[in-house]
Amino acid sequence: MLASPGWLFSLPHAAAPAASQSAPMNAIGQCLKAGKYREKVRRETGVTASLGVRGTPAFFINDGLLVGAQPFDVFRAVIGKELGGQAGNRRGDG
Repeated sequence: MLASPGWLFSLPHAAAPAASQSAPMNAIGQCLKAGKYREKVRRETGVTASLGVRGTPAFFINDGLLVGAQPFDVFRAVIGKELGGQAGNRRGDG
């Protein structure tokens, strides 16, 4: 859960995605031990939790919260609704 991000700073948790990007493990460990970004992550995690975000991915489109991995057509529909139907009528944009 995002409201308690302590697990974010554990080496096993941080190592998996970093290792898949060929990041040196000792650099990851040093970064976590230094805690340089710990307070920033906690602050930002608190803000997102207060806005209703409980996981990733999460997207804000104007005042709406779209949660989870969504197909492009879902984004198109939401954005089209926000624009008064304009974006929902286009095809082949991307």
